[in-house]
Amino acid sequence: MPEKKQIQWEALALVFLLALGYRTLGFILTGDHPLFLNPVVDAGYHFNWAKRIASGDLFGHGPDDVFKPPLYCYILSIITRISQNDISLIQWWQMFLGAFSSVMISWIATCFFNKQTGIIAGVLSAVYAPFLFFESQLLTPCLSIFFNLAAFCFICRPMGLKQPVRLKKDLLPAAICFGLSACVRPDVLLPAGLVGLAVIYFDKDRKAGQKILRFCFFVLVIGLMILPVTLRNYYLVNEFIPVSSNAGINFYVGNHNGADGRSAIPVGLKWERLIASVPQKTLENPSQASKLWFQRALVDIRSDYQAAAGRFIKKGLAFFSFHEFRNNISFSFMQQESWVFGFPFVQYALVLPLSIAGLCLMAARKKKYTPGMTIIIAWTAGFLIAGILFFINARFRVPAVPLMIM
Repeated sequence: MPEKKQIQWEALALVFLLALGYRTLGFILTGDHPLFLNPVVDAGYHFNWAKRIASGDLFGHGPDDVFKPPLYCYILSIITRISQNDISLIQWWQMFLGAFSSVMISWIATCFFNKQTGIIAGVLSAVYAPFLFFESQLLTPCLSIFFNLAAFCFICRPMGLKQPVRLKKDLLPAAICFGLSACVRPDVLLPAGLVGLAVIYFDKDRKAGQKILRFCFFVLVIGLMILPVTLRNYYLVNEFIPVSSNAGINFYVGNHNGADGRSAIPVGLKWERLIASVPQKTLENPSQASKLWFQRALVDIRSDYQAAAGRFIKKGLAFFSFHEFRNNISFSFMQQESWVFGFPFVQYALVLPLSIAGLCLMAARKKKYTPGMTIIIAWTAGFLIAGILFFINARFRVPAVPLMIM
């Protein structure tokens, strides 16, 4: 093994301690903030659902329980039961996941590039403020990022060392982790698919037919991981819903006439009137409701292609904006509440220009993109495309950040 690819366990330990130290500081300063201790909107939805599961309502009982992916709440229910609904202990569980994720970022960057890159990427991720912000709430990013990075851990070493990616020891566990991540947030499916294509493309020891079969295997395993959720949903509503039924409304919110591409839902009376316009019978059939929202959005797109194109461009530009567009709680508001979310801790405004600068420098030096760099580009492009199709906000963009940091 070349020296530059060797993992420095001392460096990984320091990254973990730095990440844990930053999260301890954050917990001391903001852990008891009312907006964190009293979950609201999506966080409140997750908390209440987890408590129901912990109390014995394992499968749910209707259309409301297929609206969102269930895996986060199932895992949260275990932590909720152990902690006896103590929010602070749940926060600590998520912060430990975040600290381990920083270690994985360092490991992956070392395997893809070199040990210096691994150390720098680990340090930047350890003190990345938006990670702490989402780990302090009962939201999905900490778990989805953990599963995503676990998947990359299985494929980064052979690719970094330019070795064949093994089917059982590398591709299979990576697909399992991506499948679990999709049960937390389905928007990972497009980026994961692009990564799978990149991994198989760089496997030079395989013929074209073998590559196609390996990609089909990769997709099949992801599908098998999603299958229990699909069967659960069918049991609840007698409809085919692979993961969740909220894709239609999310597509409409991001693409209807007047959409800004950054808001998760229309506000106030506009939202109430929107829901009231849908027959109750349709709302009780999640797949029909999702189809209805898709149809309405497509009608708005076809009614004014120029305006629709403008919205897509606007969303694409928003992905590269320094602003952390709010979904529930505003990141900007919490920056005003505590300095732990601001300077000197790392922001997207630092990660984005450094990522672009790295790509430009490689292009200027006419350096051939490595498998690791290609995977990073594919991963980021997947979330960019998903954001353009639906909408952009901080929570949906943050899973792209771990690889951008590299």
